Amino acid sequence: MRIEYLYRYPVKGLTAEALDQAEVETGGAIPWDRAFALAQGDAEFDPARPEFLPKYKFMCQMKIAKIAGLRTLFDP
Repeated sequence: MRIEYLYRYPVKGLTAEALDQAEVETGGAIPWDRAFALAQGDAEFDPARPEFLPKYKFMCQMKIAKIAGLRTLFDP
């Protein structure tokens, strides 16, 4: 397998961040990929008891075109 480009999306639904490299363990994921999300006002997310929420509960470029102008940069 050859990987030519490597990206992560620190904030789900926003812009990608190009990576030069990433360490991924078997069965794991790219660190900090989709670690954050912008919830819709009615998402009813409880940080004390996090649970899966369906995709439509979060903002994304497909639904809100204006957020395509936002650029994300994450520095852990």
